[in-house]
Amino acid sequence: MIKIKGLKRLLKISWIMIDSTYGFSYRNYLYFQKKQRLWEFFLILSSIVTLAVSVGPLYLKLISGLFRQYEMLGIKNLFLANSVTLAGLFGLFTGIFLTINSLFFSKNVEVLFPLPIKAKEVVFGKISEVLIFQILASVILLLPFEIYYGVKSQANLLYWINSILVFSMSQIFPISLIMIIILPLSRILKFKKNRDFMILLAGIVVLILSLLFVSYTNRLVFEGYTEEQFLKLLSNPDGFLSRFTTIYFPAFLATKALVSSGIKGFSWILLYVGFNIGAFYLTIFLGEKFYYQTYLELQEFYAKKEKIKPDELKKGLKVSSLKKALIVREWRYFLKVPSFAFNGLASVVIFPVLLIMFAGFKNSPEFTQIMIFLESYRDFIVPFGILLSTLAASMSTLASSAFSREGKLLNELKMLPVSVKLITQTKFIHVNSVSVIGILSSIIALYILMKINLFEALLIFFGAFACTNFLNMVQMIIDGIRPVLDWDNPQRAMKQNLNVALSIPIVFGFTGGVGYLVYLSKEILSPAIWALLLILIGFFSSVYLWRILLKVVRNLFERDL
Repeated sequence: MIKIKGLKRLLKISWIMIDSTYGFSYRNYLYFQKKQRLWEFFLILSSIVTLAVSVGPLYLKLISGLFRQYEMLGIKNLFLANSVTLAGLFGLFTGIFLTINSLFFSKNVEVLFPLPIKAKEVVFGKISEVLIFQILASVILLLPFEIYYGVKSQANLLYWINSILVFSMSQIFPISLIMIIILPLSRILKFKKNRDFMILLAGIVVLILSLLFVSYTNRLVFEGYTEEQFLKLLSNPDGFLSRFTTIYFPAFLATKALVSSGIKGFSWILLYVGFNIGAFYLTIFLGEKFYYQTYLELQEFYAKKEKIKPDELKKGLKVSSLKKALIVREWRYFLKVPSFAFNGLASVVIFPVLLIMFAGFKNSPEFTQIMIFLESYRDFIVPFGILLSTLAASMSTLASSAFSREGKLLNELKMLPVSVKLITQTKFIHVNSVSVIGILSSIIALYILMKINLFEALLIFFGAFACTNFLNMVQMIIDGIRPVLDWDNPQRAMKQNLNVALSIPIVFGFTGGVGYLVYLSKEILSPAIWALLLILIGFFSSVYLWRILLKVVRNLFERDL
């Protein structure tokens, strides 16, 4: 186990791994000491501000509505329990592939492996590395709820101290749970071939089981009651809290710590902290037993892989045209690298899947509140549906890493006797084909939630497709201007790519900003006009940006990479 005297060493190792992944020291030196490329810093800052201004007002309205709903029912503590649960479960869903890639497919472990560093120390650093990214889920889904509850309830000092501890440790259990399952499972799956794929497949299984568990436990909490039984349950907030948090036990400890005062609040926060530390220590223990051996076997497997011969490659790429050959190349490369495939596909369906899951919470207060809110704007389902589908479709991170994903292969792509226009077209077609999955998934979710008809579904599809084209071009332009080609981990080309970080606020800023304009102008512009405007914005912006995109790609291919 970890000894206190080794804490300083652990923190140093963890910081080295975090810094190598996110480049904090490099960016600090570049921006604030050398005063170079400051436009990147200000662009990131302005993107965050844009995101907060565009989405913030609607998000605050939703939070305040939920708080009033819980307050009227006399179960304010469930307001906090729900936010802790959502932050934890969302962190679990989004952290699965990030954790697997960090553990097994990051080449910085190759540097650490020969050094006198124990497996448990590397696992400690990997957990810290993943937590830095995963805490963003808590920033969005937990922190605003804690602040709003504290302000509205005029909470005391103990609440604010406990809320800091709950927030800072909110992602420890989700990441620990992922590793507790994956580390032993990686030793059980003794596949000689495609072992890396099987580890990621195990991650998908964990994700599906988690979704099924949430759906099942939520039905146990909210469904199957008569009106009299439900009112009786509401009369005992603590009992309702206990039943609700069977979905996610840390939420029970966290909520009790936040709503209790005095010695009770102190005792509950100790239990919450102890629970997370226990899960963390179990992860370190399993890492010491399983991690290095699994990682070493993976490297031996890669070393034995035979390179594809040119004749075999030509035989495998027998297609009727050069354009189809390039499209096949895009898809094969995309599917061959599990990190690209699962991150790209998971990103476009995460929002629709959460909406479909949400449809199962039929009797929950938040479902009632949000459905009341949605039904009040049912006439605007098409423009809002277009924006929702655009958001889901544009989150694949494929457009913002279209050239970065090539890495060193971009030089080989440049050598092909193919026009820049054709290469750009095939990349754009590939990106859009994945985005369509997000659009269709969103339409299915909207049908389940709002019972949209065929005509509305078609308008949403064409509007979202036009807007997604436009946003995908923006993201490809960003990546074409400054691609990240020197990466040692496929995850760095996507989730840890600054171009992705720049693109996400643009996507949220557009969808959230336009959504807010639709809300403000609901008495002036009809839903039909807004739907037409969105289709026109997407179409004409795409036509204009296509020329810019071609110019950017030509400049990229003319550079010495």
